[in-house]
Amino acid sequence: MRVLHVVEMLAPRYGGPVTVLRALVRAQQLAGHEVEVATTQADYPRGVYHEPGWDTLADGAVHVYYGAVQFAPLRVSLDLARHLRRAMRAFDIVHVHGLYRFPPTYAAYQARKQGVPYIIRPHGSL
Repeated sequence: MRVLHVVEMLAPRYGGPVTVLRALVRAQQLAGHEVEVATTQADYPRGVYHEPGWDTLADGAVHVYYGAVQFAPLRVSLDLARHLRRAMRAFDIVHVHGLYRFPPTYAAYQARKQGVPYIIRPHGSL
């Protein structure tokens, strides 16, 4: 199964969502799934965590797309939007982490629009 995870940011300081995502991605990979992460290059509250573009997580096995942020308060990333529009149909399921900012909202919108099943995990939102 091909799984796309979308999260607002991957900066470790972001806390729970990043910790859960890294562990989940690793477990899914060990179970034999193909996993990719799409996120922004933002680091709350400091600005930039990573340069925009492709990279991998620490073990080098999971590809990560970092989109440049144009409007920091909502983490609006036109790069990430383009990537999601193009790549969405290549996945069997999209796992959206979070609710209120641009990355999770746009990912859910594109998944619904393109007919790709998705789940939303509202980390720390309730």
